[in-house]
This record gives sequence, C-alpha cells and structure tokens, in this order.
Amino acid sequence: LKVQNKIERDATVLHLAFDRKYQNLIIEIFKKIQKEAHWVDLLKIQDTAGDTVLHMGIQEELIDLFLNILKNVAKADRAELLKIENVRGFSVILQALLIDRELFLEALETVPKDDLADLLLLEKIDGTMISLWTDQLKGINERAGDTILHRAIEKDHIDLAIDLLELVPPEVRAEILKIKNRDGDTILHLAIKKDHIDLALNLLKLVPEENRKDLLKSRNDEDQSILGLTIVNRKNKLFLEILEKIDDKDLLEIIDDLDINVLMNLPRAEFKRGSKIVAKEIALRCKKAAKVALPYVMLSAALGAVIYLKHLNTNEEEL
Repeated sequence: LKVQNKIERDATVLHLAFDRKYQNLIIEIFKKIQKEAHWVDLLKIQDTAGDTVLHMGIQEELIDLFLNILKNVAKADRAELLKIENVRGFSVILQALLIDRELFLEALETVPKDDLADLLLLEKIDGTMISLWTDQLKGINERAGDTILHRAIEKDHIDLAIDLLELVPPEVRAEILKIKNRDGDTILHLAIKKDHIDLALNLLKLVPEENRKDLLKSRNDEDQSILGLTIVNRKNKLFLEILEKIDDKDLLEIIDDLDINVLMNLPRAEFKRGSKIVAKEIALRCKKAAKVALPYVMLSAALGAVIYLKHLNTNEEEL
C-alpha cells in the first residue's frame, strides 16, 4: 500500500486507520514510513474535512499515539504540523485544547519555546474564541490541580503565559490572576517564587488599575500576600514598580494589611525611591512593631525605618 495515495474522502490509509482506531496497524505503518526521508510530509495530508492524521488522533482520543508520533517528528517540524487548520478553522493544537487540556499542554511542551506564540496563532483568534480561552484559562485541571497559566509558568513558558492572558478581556484578567492552584498560589505568587520578576511585572500591567490593590492583597495558603511575598523575598525591582503603579491611598491600605513580621524585612532592602507618604507609613509601622518586638528586632526596625526615610531625602525633622 502506498499510504500517501488519497482514497475515500481524500483520506489516506492512515486517516482510515485512525478513524477505525486500528492502533496496531497505525504503529506498523509508522514503523515502515519513518525509514523514508520525507515521511513527515505524510502527516500534512488533509482529507475533505481538512483533518490531518494528528487531528484524527485527537478526535479519536488516541492520545498516546498522537504524542508518540509528535515526539518522533523533528522539533523544527512540530510547530508547522500543529498549526495546520481543518475546514472548521481549528488547528491541531486548538483541537487539542478543545478535547483535552492536559494533552494541549503536553503538545506545547514538545515544541521549541520560540515557536509557541506563533504556533497558537494568537493574532488570528477572533472574538468568538474569547469565551473559549476565558473558560480554559479559568478552569482548574483536576489531575494537576492548576490552570493552564500556572502550568505554563511552571514549565517556564513565560511568553506563552503573557500571550494567553492578553487574549482575555481586561476586566477578566484580575479574576483569572486570583485563581489558586493546589498549593494555594496564584499565578503572581508562583511567578515571584520562581523568580520571574519581569513576568510578575507584566502580569500586573495587564490588570486594570482599579483591580491591582485587591490583587496585591490576595493571599496564598501560607497567608502571604503578593506584596508580602515580594518584600520577604527581597524582590526590590518588583516592589519599586509596585510603588510607582499603585496610588498612595491604595498602597497605604495594602501596607496596613501586611503582617508586622513581613514589614520588618522591608527597610533592610534599602529601596532608593518611592512616595514619602508611604515611607512615613512604613516607618510608623516599624515604630509600632518595635514596641512589641524583641530587642534585636526593635533595633532593626528602628534603624531600617531611618535608612528608608533617608534614602528618600526626607527632611531632618521627619528623620
């Protein structure tokens, strides 16, 4: 049999084998054709519905076969295969998303990082797909206990995480960023823990200003707010950006929500710019903490408050 010859419904033998779930036959055919130089071209052949055998592998839920075939394809060719669209406009990768979110992620993980954004054809998805992406981004995977964005960050698909979130209307982004994984971490918590500070900044920028305060106050299962985690982990760059992006009134409320032990870490970071009104509030909180803390903590808090204010060129009376 010449598997590249189209027969019924413009399907190849492979299409028919997938359609009938003849797994042993599919495996034997692939053993034969993989010896040929251009065997990957056979995976690009589409039937009258526009489906390739990879589309059909997903539709017929032959998941292991689908992934094995994909992993045997050279990395440079994988994105091209996954981008092929059928007549309904679904690429292989979007078909995977519709059928099985875990498969979608596993398929993404086989693709070189630089090809991910292009693979998803993000710029081509119109408004009719927004609700699909929103539902998928908000949904918790029962087996993994996380969302697609959590998973993307775990696997260091940083650009992908941003691209996926940008697909969602701005008013929904804050809601998505508050969703916790099995460990109780939001996407921002996870980004900070994995030291993806630029990602955390970009995620924050994607959220409307009126939603940022509540987002920064959201706590994980360890009772750490985003701002608290930023301070404790000495993420100076992120903290300074937060100072600039949150108005004083909201920031004072966020600081007031912080645990004293978290606040103790803040002055030692020697931040060099920020709002004087916020600096004074931090100093006052440290002063209050000093009254109930152990002596060495009291000294640290008092000295830290002075250092913090000094960096902001506070006048002598305030200092």
